[in-house]
Amino acid sequence: SSYCSFRTSTMTMIHLKFLSLTLLLFAIYSLVPCATAAYAKSQSANSDKDAKKDYVVETSKIEPKQSPQISSTGSISLTTLTLDENLSDGNVWLIEFFAPWCSHCQAFANSYETVAHKVHSNPSSKTKQGRVAKIDGHEERATASRFNIAGYPSFFVVDGWSVYEYKGSRTVDALVNYVQGGYLKDDPLPIWSSPMGPIGMIQASMIMVGAKFLKLYASLQEAYNISPTLAAMCFAGIGIFLGLLIMIVVAIMLSVKVKED
Repeated sequence: SSYCSFRTSTMTMIHLKFLSLTLLLFAIYSLVPCATAAYAKSQSANSDKDAKKDYVVETSKIEPKQSPQISSTGSISLTTLTLDENLSDGNVWLIEFFAPWCSHCQAFANSYETVAHKVHSNPSSKTKQGRVAKIDGHEERATASRFNIAGYPSFFVVDGWSVYEYKGSRTVDALVNYVQGGYLKDDPLPIWSSPMGPIGMIQASMIMVGAKFLKLYASLQEAYNISPTLAAMCFAGIGIFLGLLIMIVVAIMLSVKVKED
């Protein structure tokens, strides 16, 4: 009847509003780290021409590179653009998030390289091998946000789709034992907060898209000598347009026609 039809239509509009708000908030949450990094890089580019050249070269490396060769010495440096490809190699990864200005990170740097040496030079007999990596959380802010980093250094073990946060003592033997199977005694992060869960993977995809926009952003500045402010306004307009377009498409797909008696 008309009451049921009206209720269905009303509930649909409530769902649409909730979905639209969720999409908007999630887009803002995911893109803020990228925007912050882009602004910081553009400021550095204006103050130092060499920094600008380095930025253009860095942002041009959008395509994921092949997995790095594992050495018996030294940890593997990962970035936002190379993280997911390397994590999908079927091995168990111990990842340290550090910051160059963190005194605790500086004090533990040599010890962490010892951890990498022990894990890489003594491969396990199991199918999954241990890999030791590090990520500059200050530079790779989007990935730090994805892992909900609240302090440095922070350690995680990634085994497939499961992520374990290390909360033990910061010693060489403890970390080696943890990545070589000790993590299995702990519970993985909940799927809704895990960087490898659905939300984390969506955020990772949006970061990759953002990285491609950063490449275009750098190209516009380099090729046409466009000011950072104008280039940022252009991309903001494109982002708003695409967001509205997605909301309109979703609204059309979910709309319910009211039945007439």
